[in-house]
Amino acid sequence: MRAREVDPAAPPRHYVPASGDFATAIKLGLGWGLLPGFQAAEALNTGALVGLGGPPIDVPLYWQQWNLRSALLEAIAAEIIDEGRRVLAPASA
Repeated sequence: MRAREVDPAAPPRHYVPASGDFATAIKLGLGWGLLPGFQAAEALNTGALVGLGGPPIDVPLYWQQWNLRSALLEAIAAEIIDEGRRVLAPASA
């Protein structure tokens, strides 16, 4: 960063309000970022994005919510869990 006359203690920063917009900003060259596979796969395959670092690191995800019983909260949690199981890769053993 010093070679570009940028203070390493105060690097440039951008605020992008949504994850889809964040992926678009990266694809447009605004900077580098960490994207989940489903957002990056096509752009990596076409060369619009370049992978950095090593292989992907899979981590388990957990759904947490307040211990409030309500039909609406339980329905929302069930939908989120079902969708996660549908679109995310299963955890490695």
